[in-house]
Amino acid sequence: MGITKYIVKVDGVQTKVLDLSDIKSGLAAGAHTITSEAWNGSALISTQTKNITIAAATSYEAETTTFMNTIAIADDANPSIYTGVSNNGVWQAVNEYIADLKAAAIYSKMHYNYLRVGGDITKQAVDLIDPTRSGQYFGSWIFGKEGATANGTNCYFKAIANPLVLDSTSNNFGVSYVMNMALTNISPNNYTGHGIYSSASRVQTYTQWDAIDKVGAYIGDIIGSVFSPSAAFHTVNRTADIGKYYSNGVEKLSTSQGTTTLPNAEMYEGAFNWFETSDIKNYVKGDLGVTAYHQNLTASETLAFSNAVSKFETALGRKRY
Repeated sequence: MGITKYIVKVDGVQTKVLDLSDIKSGLAAGAHTITSEAWNGSALISTQTKNITIAAATSYEAETTTFMNTIAIADDANPSIYTGVSNNGVWQAVNEYIADLKAAAIYSKMHYNYLRVGGDITKQAVDLIDPTRSGQYFGSWIFGKEGATANGTNCYFKAIANPLVLDSTSNNFGVSYVMNMALTNISPNNYTGHGIYSSASRVQTYTQWDAIDKVGAYIGDIIGSVFSPSAAFHTVNRTADIGKYYSNGVEKLSTSQGTTTLPNAEMYEGAFNWFETSDIKNYVKGDLGVTAYHQNLTASETLAFSNAVSKFETALGRKRY
C-alpha cells in the first residue's frame, strides 16, 4: 500500500513546516509533541510521535551582553578556556556577578571593574562598567584561565582610574582586588607582592615581609597596616577621613591616620613606585583576578561585594583564597 501524503502536526495542529529545526525555532519554551502521519488517500497508514522540550531563552543583564560581546566570547555551548565551563557558562558567571552587585545596590557605585575574563591581553584589559575603556598592560604578562599572571620582573597594569578625578572630596573612594599568589624572598625593607598603587604612591595596598605577609592600606598617606594572608579579596574604603581595610569582607583595620588629599594620578596594579617617584621599584609575581575602583562601601556592602567576587572567581575555577 503506497503513501500518498504526510501530515505533520505540532501539538495537534497541522503545519506546513517539515524541517524539525525550523519547527523548533517557532515554538515557545516548554514541552511540545510533534506528530508525523502517513496517509494513503483517506486511510491513515502510520503515525510517528516525537516529544521535545524547548528551553527558555537565557535573559541577560544588558551590561552582560555589552561586555561579553566586546570581549568576543560567544554565547554558545563550546568549551571556554576555563576547565569544565562552556562559553555560555562564562556568560552566566558574568551575568550573576552583575545581578548580585545590582541586588546589593553597589553596581552603581563602581567606577571601574576589571574582571580579567578571556585568554588574551585585549579581553583582560576591558572595563566591565564601560567596555569602551581598557586598561594597559606593561611587561611580560601571561593571560589565561587564572587571570593575568605576572613574572615579578617587569609587569604592571595601568588601570586608567584616577582617585582625585573620581572623588574630588577625597572622602568617598575605595579599591578592591583579588590576590591569588604566593610570595617568596621578600626582604623587610622591600615592599612587594600584589597591590593597587597610584603613580604618586598614595592610594595603595601592598604586602610585605617573608612568610607573614603584611597588608598595608594607604588612603592618603599611610593609614596603618594589619597582618593578613596574602591570598584574599582585599578592600580599602575611605570616607569622612576614615580609612578602613577589609579582608574577604571582614573589617580588619579602621584609622583616621593620614588624611591627605587623594593623588591626581592614574592607578597601577602589580607594581610599586617608591614614595612619589615615577621609578617603579617592585613588581608582583603571581595571578591578578578581579579588581575594582569604587565609591566608599559600607560594611554590609563590602561583605556583599566580597561574596559576589568569591562566587564569580569560583564559577571560573580560579579562586584560591
